[in-house]
Amino acid sequence: MKRTFTLALAALAGISTASLAQTFEPYGEAGGWRVLANTKMQGCLLEKRMQDNIDLQIGINKVDTRGYLAIFAPASLGISPEGGSMMLDVDGESYTGTAVDIERPDYVGGYFWFNNPDFIYDLENKNTLTLMVEGRDPIAISLEGTKAGAAAVRECQEARFGS
Repeated sequence: MKRTFTLALAALAGISTASLAQTFEPYGEAGGWRVLANTKMQGCLLEKRMQDNIDLQIGINKVDTRGYLAIFAPASLGISPEGGSMMLDVDGESYTGTAVDIERPDYVGGYFWFNNPDFIYDLENKNTLTLMVEGRDPIAISLEGTKAGAAAVRECQEARFGS
């Protein structure tokens, strides 16, 4: 099944580490993932540094009632989504969209927004997420530990935001 997503990107350049620290509060760890509470979005998320220093976040945005997956890659990898088409494949289920550029110091990437705030729970039994950008070899990312991580996000969500 092919689905369309919007890769909405918010520039992080110029945001101080102090302001980021105020948004993300550590909650714990599960399945090899860090669990964080995002006070701005009123949702919890999983975060992991993957191969090639790619940062992956999967979370809930209760303010806008949606879920998201964020990927940030070192600029040195040459993954520049500007104006290009991207595809996200999760165990054979494809999502396509047009990328909009984002940069933060030494990184590029952005957010894949889903109209389902429980998107994170849909990933808990999945194995591999593959990111495809025009002109680049696909990047396969293991989703190992997402079942334990999703359980911790449920606990975090209830404890921190009551839902």
